[in-house]
Amino acid sequence: MRHRLINLAWIFYEKAALLILSIASFIVYALLLGPELFGLGVLAITLIEAVGVIFCSVLEDPMVRRRVRSKRLYASVFWYGGAGALLAAILLPLACLLFDASPLFVALVAVSSLKLVMTVQSRPFVAELRRQRNFKALANRTLAGKIVGATAGILAALSGLGAWAVVIQALLMECCALAMLLYWQRGLITARLKFRYFLQLVQSGLPLGVKMFSRGMLVRAVTLVLGSVSDATTVGYFSFANRLVDLPRLALSDGLLSYALPAIAKRAKAGPEVGRFICAISLSTATLMVPMFLGAMMLGGDLIHLFFDARWQPASGAFTWLCLLAAFRCLVMYVPATLVAMGKARWGMEIDLILLLLALALVWLFGSHWGVMAAVAAVGVQLSGDLVIKTIQLNKLFRLQWPVLLWDYAQIGIACVLMIGAIAWVQADQQTHLAGLFVSVVLGITVYLTSLSALKPGWVRGIMNSLRQG
Repeated sequence: MRHRLINLAWIFYEKAALLILSIASFIVYALLLGPELFGLGVLAITLIEAVGVIFCSVLEDPMVRRRVRSKRLYASVFWYGGAGALLAAILLPLACLLFDASPLFVALVAVSSLKLVMTVQSRPFVAELRRQRNFKALANRTLAGKIVGATAGILAALSGLGAWAVVIQALLMECCALAMLLYWQRGLITARLKFRYFLQLVQSGLPLGVKMFSRGMLVRAVTLVLGSVSDATTVGYFSFANRLVDLPRLALSDGLLSYALPAIAKRAKAGPEVGRFICAISLSTATLMVPMFLGAMMLGGDLIHLFFDARWQPASGAFTWLCLLAAFRCLVMYVPATLVAMGKARWGMEIDLILLLLALALVWLFGSHWGVMAAVAAVGVQLSGDLVIKTIQLNKLFRLQWPVLLWDYAQIGIACVLMIGAIAWVQADQQTHLAGLFVSVVLGITVYLTSLSALKPGWVRGIMNSLRQG
């Protein structure tokens, strides 16, 4: 139990520090760049990250799940994967030229493409550290990169470099992180290359890559399509609202998944035990994360009004709806990792792609009329279908005990409704100011914890049991 808590502590130390640094740089960009320049920088980085998601999904998780450590495989992924990423990095700016993109945007994409190569070449090192459950090294590597990148990006924004500030932060962050990994584990990639090993890894990771293309690519693809049918300012509003939601959501979910994936893989052949474990950690995660996003949904307008200038006020509606969607997304967070561990990664691939295409079609058709809300609607459509599919997949795997599950989640829902009512009551009687926001937060937390404790006295013990099982 103590070892598990130490691992979790390092994961959340990394994610909390990353969250603080990301928020600091994000606020600087929002205040100094404005919606148009911020949107342009985000578009360039999003294009690169969209390709990076596919590479990383195909390569990293299959390496983590392998029981035998192979230096020849790691070396092959580093060099052959890096070569493939370099080819993509050359083609992306050329593709932008074909679509008559502005010279500034093409330049942003060309420089950002270097991030893709470094991201792919980091995968063998990150996979090995995850296999070793060396979360301390992962935390230090990510934090060092973030500090260097955020500092350089903020200085660039203060110097008036505009959209280049966003690119500089992302590029230097990845460069510093890769340099540290090479310094620590250079011997990992010096073995003789074997293209057959690399090809086998790609084949085994391709189903997960397709899934992550449809899931991890959703926001990136929506951003790119929105940029093609509207303008950089609209992209800036959507990216601003989505980033406010995703900074805490991804920090928490990535940390929890890094901890849970090896635990799920370990139980993959344990029959009903893995089902009980998934239900337990899903419930514990929902207990902590759902009220956080529903509270943010209620306070979103006040947060934007108090901490950002009037240029960003049009994004408050999108932020409210994205918070609600994030709360629902927490309910089935572990399903993709479970399917991979159980050897069912191909389940639902076609439906995932259909949902993605449906969401993109919605943005393409209505983005010019609805603006930022077309992107929010697309995310909502994809998530609605995804929740249904994931629930069916879990039930097919483990034969869920529906009465027990529904009552457990109903208790969380009732406590959240009471929390929302308390926050709305405070907001109705006060003007928007910092003291009122503080009162709303404190009252909301108090009402939620009190209500949940009354409805489910053993909820803290349930969370601790989930940690012990990990």
